[in-house]
Amino acid sequence: MICVWFCYNFKLLIVFFYILFYFYFYFYFFFNFFFFFFTFILFILLFFYDSLI
Repeated sequence: MICVWFCYNFKLLIVFFYILFYFYFYFYFFFNFFFFFFTFILFILLFFYDSLI
């Protein structure tokens, strides 16, 4: 039960930092469509990987 709680909070922490870094890189790579596309795929793969486990 502690492991489930820890893993859940860890996932929320990853999502929080991802959103933080996403906005950070979004302002730096505003005109870079490839970077946005790559991060979007990475974000989807993260959730698919989490749902598989």
